[in-house]
Amino acid sequence: MSPAPYVIDVINCDNTDTANYWTDLLKPHSSRIIPIGPMSNAVSAMLDLVHAAVGGRTGSIRCLALWGHGLVDRDHKGIGVHAVSSGWDGDVHRSTFRLDTLTQLGSRLERLSGIFAPGARVELRGCGVARGEGPSVMKKLAAAWGVEVQAGEGNGQALDWAPPVQAAFPDGSVRVVPGIPYDRRR
Repeated sequence: MSPAPYVIDVINCDNTDTANYWTDLLKPHSSRIIPIGPMSNAVSAMLDLVHAAVGGRTGSIRCLALWGHGLVDRDHKGIGVHAVSSGWDGDVHRSTFRLDTLTQLGSRLERLSGIFAPGARVELRGCGVARGEGPSVMKKLAAAWGVEVQAGEGNGQALDWAPPVQAAFPDGSVRVVPGIPYDRRR
């Protein structure tokens, strides 16, 4: 018998204390927790780590939550970019989900497409991720992975969604959804 689909949390953390803090908060509500420290190729590394966490098994993930920072402009408004890692030596480009990063990843991004369970979703947890180019990034991820991709428009506090929450679907549509609280994902 194969295991029930996993809830996987990927955490953007720059030190051990941050990793331990988030791990303690999420542990009761998660199947697997993957901390990602500062690195220049974090998006590519995250794809490998998530794939390895489930052994590449088809239908293994029910929810993949990427906990990071949404990047903001000078007015502190989200610009629709999600940071998988804080970057290394200022290389934020390859450590974030943004349109040009997704284009560079090309077919490598599709590596995760077969490991999601039916009805699975990806949560891009960070401030203002659904603003600016965010919906386009979300649509591209939804198409590549064949799942719903959610992100908030507002500035959230720790574990809470930053409403309104938008969802992009593999068919290219985007709509506002309620967003599932982190502690009700299992």
